[in-house]
Amino acid sequence: MRKLFKNLSDRFKNNNNKEEPVIEEKFMTVDAAGEYVQEVLAGESVEILDVFNEAVAGSPGARERAVSVITDILNSHRILVEGMTSREAAEIVYKDTWGLETIQELYDDPVVSEIRWNDLKLFVTRKGRKEDAGIFLTSPAQAERIVKRLLLHDVGVSLNETSPRAYSVRKDGSRVTALCYPVSSAWANVIRKHHTFDMSPENLEKHGTMDVKTYMRIRLLYVGGANIIIIGPADAGKTSLLRKIVGELPEYLRIISLSKDREILMSKQYPDRDILELEEHEELGVSMPSLFETILTLSPDVIIVEELKGYGEATETIKACTRGHRHSGTTAHFNNAVETVEGIGMMMIEEGLNLPLELAMLRVARTFNLVIRMKKCNKTGVKKLVDVTEIGVNGGKVYYRPLIEWVPDDENDNYGSGCWMPVNMPTDELLSELEVSRKEVVELWNR
Repeated sequence: MRKLFKNLSDRFKNNNNKEEPVIEEKFMTVDAAGEYVQEVLAGESVEILDVFNEAVAGSPGARERAVSVITDILNSHRILVEGMTSREAAEIVYKDTWGLETIQELYDDPVVSEIRWNDLKLFVTRKGRKEDAGIFLTSPAQAERIVKRLLLHDVGVSLNETSPRAYSVRKDGSRVTALCYPVSSAWANVIRKHHTFDMSPENLEKHGTMDVKTYMRIRLLYVGGANIIIIGPADAGKTSLLRKIVGELPEYLRIISLSKDREILMSKQYPDRDILELEEHEELGVSMPSLFETILTLSPDVIIVEELKGYGEATETIKACTRGHRHSGTTAHFNNAVETVEGIGMMMIEEGLNLPLELAMLRVARTFNLVIRMKKCNKTGVKKLVDVTEIGVNGGKVYYRPLIEWVPDDENDNYGSGCWMPVNMPTDELLSELEVSRKEVVELWNR
């Protein structure tokens, strides 16, 4: 790629020994410069055009390469935009033609984790707090243009009156959910960015999410082989925590993830690991059940199902955790451990499992070992681990054993000061299934 851009730069700069005619300077508006650049690019190679396709798709680094190409075109053709350097003009040309126009600066802001708009009004989540962005889109046409540009890379995804809902994940991991008429009265969109927060245990403690000791207790049980489900409301940090804790597993384990969209992006977080991420594509005949059958032939040690939210995921997750694969994990939108077991049992029945709910719940409780509950305060932006519960089956009944609980100093303020208390040891039944000694657990629980 470096060689490709050197050749391109040399070509635009006419860096050869032939005497070239002098090209006169041409003053243009930034809009006219953008049209000129598009005309030049129309005659370029597939490799150069792919750079712009990757930039539109959100591939990390592609935007910078595209802006460099535009800058070289402006310089080599002596296109001048009054009051701007070539680089400044190139940034605007890219933003308006291939980028996200009005919202580009918000998208680039590292402390903005979510961008939303309803019709033309923009809102953001900045440092965990939801707030008015103070910006409006210019027109419904611009709203439509930006939404469709966000979805352009995703094969099989479209947004129009006959298909008014769209869901996609960009190549940088940002999740896009978009709606249009008749489902919504106007163009509506949510962009959830990822990797905007340092998930180190020390930073989690600094921001009040969990203390280091709590993280290490969860880590010990998960690395020892516990199957986990992380629950909580939207934007509570579930996927980020799952991605972080999976990275603690030994490097010799082969990890395969299964999802509707490749949102967790573990392979990008851990590029040197043996990680394969698979994505359902119903329009191509690739369903969740068929992908699970494929996974079993790919020699997985660990299976991660990113989120339980649609048809087929509950049953496949239970299969993943009960086919001898330890360290399995997923996330879901449930409020507590009891609701989790009952809710997944109901999902399995809705997916076609021919069992009474009580027996379905037993299967769920035999599948997962730990339910990790997260919450978020919309006012302050604080995301907090509330409790960790061991679940299992004893005497033919589901049991729920609290292991760790958040205890606030003020019972009326769950997100202020307080501490995480280890309230119970894991049961001997659970420890007998894990590759962890009781001595290790006792030492860590008594710290």
